[in-house]
Amino acid sequence: MNERPDKPEREGGLIPLEMPDFDVPRQMPTVSCWLAPLGSQVVEGDRLIELLAGEVVVDLAAPATGRLAEKRVAAGDSVTPGQVLAVIQTGDEPSRE
Repeated sequence: MNERPDKPEREGGLIPLEMPDFDVPRQMPTVSCWLAPLGSQVVEGDRLIELLAGEVVVDLAAPATGRLAEKRVAAGDSVTPGQVLAVIQTGDEPSRE
């Protein structure tokens, strides 16, 4: 049973975009490209990042409306389930740049 909430927990206005656990046998997903620039305003559901696992391409969406405050991975990086890929800053919280 999955005990994680449907939405990521807010920590002082910062919302993590985590790598989901999708089952692609023998394939380590890699970051293909970012679809939004660092610092840009995003709306919940906007496509942020494109991942490639074998021949499967998956876009991950913004988990909240706000500003793309951090990118923690770059194009070409391999990613693992649960890894934080980016952070969305919501509200008027100060930036961590």
